[in-house]
Amino acid sequence: MVMQMFVIAVRIELIIDEAFSLKDKRSIVKSMLVKLQQKFKLSGAEVDRLDQVNAATIGLAIVANDLRYAQSVLQKAVNFIDISYPIEIISIEWLDGVGEYD
Repeated sequence: MVMQMFVIAVRIELIIDEAFSLKDKRSIVKSMLVKLQQKFKLSGAEVDRLDQVNAATIGLAIVANDLRYAQSVLQKAVNFIDISYPIEIISIEWLDGVGEYD
Protein backbone atom coordinates (compact mmCIF):
# COMPACT_ATOMS: atom_id res chain seq x y z
CA MET A 1 0.00 0.00 0.00
CA VAL A 2 1.43 3.36 -1.03
CA MET A 3 0.96 6.20 1.44
CA GLN A 4 1.47 9.89 0.89
CA MET A 5 3.49 12.19 3.09
CA PHE A 6 3.10 15.95 2.97
CA VAL A 7 5.77 18.38 4.12
CA ILE A 8 4.41 21.90 4.43
CA ALA A 9 6.48 24.87 5.49
CA VAL A 10 5.93 28.57 5.82
CA ARG A 11 8.52 31.34 5.88
CA ILE A 12 7.34 34.41 7.78
CA GLU A 13 9.09 37.79 7.76
CA LEU A 14 8.35 39.86 10.85
CA ILE A 15 8.90 43.34 12.20
CA ILE A 16 9.20 43.26 15.99
CA ASP A 17 8.17 46.71 17.23
CA GLU A 18 9.03 46.12 20.88
CA ALA A 19 12.59 44.88 20.32
CA PHE A 20 15.17 47.52 21.19
CA SER A 21 18.16 45.17 21.36
CA LEU A 22 19.14 41.77 20.00
CA LYS A 23 18.47 40.38 23.47
CA ASP A 24 14.86 41.69 23.34
CA LYS A 25 14.37 40.30 19.86
CA ARG A 26 15.79 36.88 20.66
CA SER A 27 13.63 36.64 23.78
CA ILE A 28 10.47 37.38 21.79
CA VAL A 29 11.39 35.01 18.94
CA LYS A 30 12.41 32.21 21.31
CA SER A 31 9.17 32.55 23.29
CA MET A 32 7.18 32.52 20.05
CA LEU A 33 8.90 29.40 18.71
CA VAL A 34 8.56 27.47 21.99
CA LYS A 35 4.84 28.27 22.24
CA LEU A 36 4.25 27.38 18.59
CA GLN A 37 6.06 24.05 18.98
CA GLN A 38 4.09 23.20 22.13
CA LYS A 39 0.68 24.35 20.91
CA PHE A 40 0.80 23.15 17.30
CA LYS A 41 3.34 20.28 17.38
CA LEU A 42 5.42 21.71 14.55
CA SER A 43 9.07 22.53 13.98
CA GLY A 44 10.29 26.09 13.92
CA ALA A 45 13.46 28.15 13.79
CA GLU A 46 14.69 31.66 13.14
CA VAL A 47 16.13 31.38 9.63
CA ASP A 48 17.18 34.88 8.54
CA ARG A 49 17.78 38.45 9.76
CA LEU A 50 19.58 37.02 12.79
CA ASP A 51 21.48 40.21 13.59
CA GLN A 52 18.74 42.75 12.87
CA VAL A 53 17.29 44.21 16.04
CA ASN A 54 13.65 44.65 15.07
CA ALA A 55 13.23 42.15 12.23
CA ALA A 56 13.18 38.37 12.03
CA THR A 57 12.41 35.63 9.57
CA ILE A 58 11.09 32.39 11.00
CA GLY A 59 10.42 29.09 9.33
CA LEU A 60 7.71 26.70 10.49
CA ALA A 61 7.19 23.18 9.14
CA ILE A 62 4.95 20.18 9.67
CA VAL A 63 4.85 16.65 8.26
CA ALA A 64 1.48 14.91 7.93
CA ASN A 65 -0.40 12.34 5.90
CA ASP A 66 -3.25 14.79 5.22
CA LEU A 67 -2.52 17.94 3.19
CA ARG A 68 -5.53 19.92 4.43
CA TYR A 69 -4.70 19.14 8.04
CA ALA A 70 -1.10 20.30 7.62
CA GLN A 71 -2.16 23.51 5.89
CA SER A 72 -4.76 24.16 8.59
CA VAL A 73 -2.25 23.72 11.41
CA LEU A 74 0.21 26.14 9.82
CA GLN A 75 -2.51 28.70 9.10
CA LYS A 76 -3.59 28.52 12.75
CA ALA A 77 0.04 29.02 13.79
CA VAL A 78 0.33 32.12 11.56
CA ASN A 79 -2.90 33.50 13.03
CA PHE A 80 -1.63 32.79 16.56
CA ILE A 81 1.56 34.76 15.88
CA ASP A 82 -0.41 37.66 14.43
CA ILE A 83 -2.74 38.06 17.42
CA SER A 84 -0.42 37.02 20.26
CA TYR A 85 2.76 39.02 19.71
CA PRO A 86 3.75 42.68 19.24
CA ILE A 87 4.82 42.07 15.65
CA GLU A 88 3.87 42.97 12.11
CA ILE A 89 3.90 40.21 9.51
CA ILE A 90 5.38 41.67 6.33
CA SER A 91 5.41 38.55 4.17
CA ILE A 92 4.43 34.90 4.19
CA GLU A 93 5.78 32.31 1.76
CA TRP A 94 4.18 28.85 1.63
CA LEU A 95 6.34 25.88 0.59
CA ASP A 96 5.12 22.32 0.17
CA GLY A 97 6.18 18.91 -0.98
CA VAL A 98 4.61 15.50 -1.48
CA GLY A 99 6.28 12.13 -1.20
CA GLU A 100 5.12 8.55 -1.52
CA TYR A 101 6.32 5.69 0.60
CA ASP A 102 5.49 2.04 1.26
